[in-house]
Amino acid sequence: MGVNLNFNFGEVLSRAVRLTWRHKILWVLILLPVLPSFLFIPFFIAPLFLLGENSSQTAETVSLIVLLSLILVFILFSILFNTICMTSATLGVIRADRGRGSLSFLSLLQDGAPYFSRVLGVILIVGLSVGLLFSLFFAFVMVATLVTMGMAAICLQPIMILLTPLMFLIVGVMEGAQTAVISKDLGAWEAVKDAFLVVRAHVWKYVILTLIIYFGSTILSSFIMVPLMVPLFAIPFLMDPNAGLEADMMVGVMVVFSLIFFQVMLAIQGLVGTFMKVTLDIIYLGLAFQPASDSAALSEAGR
Repeated sequence: MGVNLNFNFGEVLSRAVRLTWRHKILWVLILLPVLPSFLFIPFFIAPLFLLGENSSQTAETVSLIVLLSLILVFILFSILFNTICMTSATLGVIRADRGRGSLSFLSLLQDGAPYFSRVLGVILIVGLSVGLLFSLFFAFVMVATLVTMGMAAICLQPIMILLTPLMFLIVGVMEGAQTAVISKDLGAWEAVKDAFLVVRAHVWKYVILTLIIYFGSTILSSFIMVPLMVPLFAIPFLMDPNAGLEADMMVGVMVVFSLIFFQVMLAIQGLVGTFMKVTLDIIYLGLAFQPASDSAALSEAGR
């Protein structure tokens, strides 16, 4: 199967690069959950134009209720749509790693449907658990900072710094659990526990790889995005009346720049997101399906 992770970081990363580049359908599935957010923007902006200073209290209340309802619908739709795409993408990574099964868009959607409810359960279990823990932690930080006149914030800085690698590990558990649902046919709770044991037994491998991906993608994004930001620095000079540029021309320049910037940002987000997912999924597949002796050691480490 795929990769023998005993443990060659270069081999894992190079295989992830090959799979990411070869199967661009994964890019589509990763980017799809982002697109609906742009469709809902007009609904959120509309009340600002429809309501003026002379609007009645009733109109404002109705608009607020409608806006809150739209936000709730959007959140629910986003969770469900994101789950569909992530389930299909995970199935695609497994098939690409094993070299078996169709990777067509419709095939991944149809074959991923039976796993939808369990992957949704994984997302809710991990998401709600992490959300609760972080809410309690930041509430504690806020209260401690107020009580100690800011001293607690300074003392807790080392813990705050550790939150970044911790978030990477949480993402590793999330991706591992989704992969476990499909590759091992586990339920949501069993998949989360299985992924947690794998990540805990190989925590430094996950930390090192995720940090490599994080800093690598940051450097790559900087090389691409900095040249695109040059027109932004030129705006103050273009706004100078002595420059001789008309307002319509400036608007046109900004529109063109925004469209290019948006397309490049989407491409980078799709590339980095797909590469991160492929890497974490094939790491889990390699570690969770290793030889019996290694599996026994993994079980022992999880006790």
